[in-house]
Amino acid sequence: MAESCRQVRTFVTNLETETKERAALIEMLEQSELYYDAQANEANTVAMVSLCQSVFLFYAPCILGQC
Repeated sequence: MAESCRQVRTFVTNLETETKERAALIEMLEQSELYYDAQANEANTVAMVSLCQSVFLFYAPCILGQC
């Protein structure tokens, strides 16, 4: 009986430790998701600016009457 109680306590202790570690992991994953979402938005902005610049440079001579 005493051995069974010791094993249950050990199990509960290990389960509590795992729960805390999982919570920390979930927090890190949520933070990384926010970070990478921000990075994706910045990449989209840069791509859009690059596209607009390319379009402008292509049409600039016509806009300036040099077609």
